[in-house]
Parts: sequence; structure tokens; C-alpha cells
Amino acid sequence: MEYKLAMFDFNGTLVDDMHVLYARTSSVFHKYKLKPPSLRAFRNAAPINTAWYRSQGLPESVTEEELKETFSATEDPIWDKSKLRPDAIAVAHALRERKIITGIVSALNQPLFEKRVEQMNLQKHFDFLVGGRENKRIAFLEMLDKFRIPPQQAFYIGDTASDIVDANLAGIISIAFTGGYNTRKLLVAKRPDFVVKSLSDILKILDRRLK
Repeated sequence: MEYKLAMFDFNGTLVDDMHVLYARTSSVFHKYKLKPPSLRAFRNAAPINTAWYRSQGLPESVTEEELKETFSATEDPIWDKSKLRPDAIAVAHALRERKIITGIVSALNQPLFEKRVEQMNLQKHFDFLVGGRENKRIAFLEMLDKFRIPPQQAFYIGDTASDIVDANLAGIISIAFTGGYNTRKLLVAKRPDFVVKSLSDILKILDRRLK
């Protein structure tokens, strides 16, 4: 069966910004005079939320709003260190040449998502852009309905455990990318349909499926 819809995660998948996220997370620990977790421990954490920070020693007196403000304050100063994956655009073009609809579905809030996509000059390489969707399962179902494509002919590639869970819940093909935020071990535990080390590996999967 041929695929007709390809959806990508943004942060950590199309964009290599894991070290940027780690630096931003570490800044929260530094502010409250706490020792940041190691990079490995950070990559094994899922999800990174208030409960996780508290499990790492963040005082209960720190409100969720204060935590968000501290984290957000480091966004722009270090974003320039983020890089687009070297094969991202080539893969997007290859998929579109195969008549596959391509898009990005991100949890990043819509205004900031649009800003980052424009900075990376990605908007012209994808058919649709969806941001601000922490519950990606619903976004996947909406795209399936919009383009009238059955779940088994769509896939999502993401780098976090929640990406794989949401794709599986939506009934679409889930592809775990091991070069992003979460470790391979954490991703595999969520039972993705495929595991890839690079975005270009997606094309190899498509070629095998067509044989």
C-alpha cells in the first residue's frame, strides 16, 4: 500500500535543537540553584513538565507560571544555535515528487511556530503547517479527514515518546526518529512501527513497502 500523507514533528525532528532545549532547561535549574540533570537523564525524561521539574527538586513554592516565564526567557537568545536537519528539505521534496501530501504538526504555540518555520524558510517546502497542538492525535485525525486519507496511508515521524503514542492512538503509521529529544530506548518502548536514525531513512522505508 502506498502512503499519501506524511507528517513531521518540528522541534527535535526537522530541526536539530536538542542541545538548545537542554540549555534552556538547565537555565531553570541554575536559577533556583539546583544541579541540572545529565544530558542522558534529560533525554530519558518524558514528558518535560512541571511534575518532572518538581521530581528533580524544584521547590513547590515555584508556580507553573514562574516556571514558564523562566523557560521562555531563554528562547530567542539561543535559538540561532538551532539547525535544520541537512536532509530535511531533500526528503520533503522527494515525498512531494511521489505525490505524497506533506505537513508539519507541532506542539509549539502557533505564533512562535510560524515565526520559527519562517526563520528556517520551510513554509514553501510543505503543504500545510499546524502548530499549538499538544494533543497531536486530534490534529492527525483532522488532517486525515481534511485530505480524505485512511489512517494506514499516513505516517508521522517524531522524536519523542508522546509523538509515537499520539500517532499510534490515531491509527497512523508511527516512525520514531532517534536523533532528537528522547533516547532510542524510550522511543522503542512506545512500540513505533519503524525506527530511523535519519530523515532520509524514511525514503528507504517507502521503497521497501513498494516492493
